[in-house]
Amino acid sequence: MTVNRFYLSKVLRACAAMGFMFLSGCGGGDKWVEGRPPVYPVSGQVMYQGKPLEGASVTFSPVEGEGSEFGASGQTNAEGRYSLTTFTQDDGAPAGRYHVTVTKATPIVYPDPRDPSTVNLPPLKVEQKHLIPEKYSSPKTTDLEAEVSDSDENEFNFELED
Repeated sequence: MTVNRFYLSKVLRACAAMGFMFLSGCGGGDKWVEGRPPVYPVSGQVMYQGKPLEGASVTFSPVEGEGSEFGASGQTNAEGRYSLTTFTQDDGAPAGRYHVTVTKATPIVYPDPRDPSTVNLPPLKVEQKHLIPEKYSSPKTTDLEAEVSDSDENEFNFELED
C-alpha cells in the first residue's frame, strides 16, 4: 500500500493546526476558578448517643447575608470525623456563618408491581428513612451553626440529641 506523501502532509498539517487552536483556547484564565473566595480548612467530629456517627453527610449552608454564597460538605468516617470540601477535596469553606445539617438515612424503595426487580421500570417511590433525628437534615430546622473564620482554628464538633 502506498501513501500519497502530499495527502499525508496535508493531513498532518491540518491535525497540527487543530491542535494549536485547541491549546490556544486553554491558555486563558479558568472561568471556574476566577472569583472564588478563599477557603479555610474546616473539620470536626459528630457524635450521636455518645458514639461517633459514621457515614453521615455534614453540610454547611451559608446563612443568608452573613458571608459566603458557597456551601461546603463532607462525610464522617468511623470516628465521626469530617473535613469540608467547597471546590476541591478537603479544601475547607469560605469565611462566614453557616447552618449545619447532618444527614444519615437509608433509602426505602417501593418497586413498581409490574416489575418488582426494577430492571425495566423505575420504582414507584423512593423515600428516606432517617437514622438520626430528622430536624438535623434541613437548614430551616437544624439548631447547629458554625462560623468559619480566616484567623481561628475551624474545628467544629457536634453532639446530636434525640
